[in-house]
Amino acid sequence: SLFETSHEFLAAADSDMPRVPFNAGVFYFNETGRDFVRVWAENWFASASKGTLAIDQEFEAEAFELYNLKYRKKLDWELLDYKVWNIRPNVANELPLEERSKVNILHSRFHVLDDLETWKATDNFDTVIGLENNAGQ
Repeated sequence: SLFETSHEFLAAADSDMPRVPFNAGVFYFNETGRDFVRVWAENWFASASKGTLAIDQEFEAEAFELYNLKYRKKLDWELLDYKVWNIRPNVANELPLEERSKVNILHSRFHVLDDLETWKATDNFDTVIGLENNAGQ
């Protein structure tokens, strides 16, 4: 369904940080939306190069303003339901099985291979889930 959207940019809400526009872990964008992602990434990497790296979500609101100024238009975007497109294992574990079956992206940091919340969540799903080990171990 993401590929059928007319929006330039889609991102999932953030269940852990309701004050930010979206969670930077899940993006969908077309050619026009790519310009926004570029503005956001340039802003984030500029901060990182100064040694003031912060979490990526802190740059979202500023990126919208910078995009509006640079391209003289507002981004056509939509917020996705985090319970479907960006759910954390600890939140997924609390969902009824009927809602868990709707999850498309389980989002976690797999640098801890014995993350009990992650494994508990994946055991509860009715589908095969591939896990990526971001630590490269």
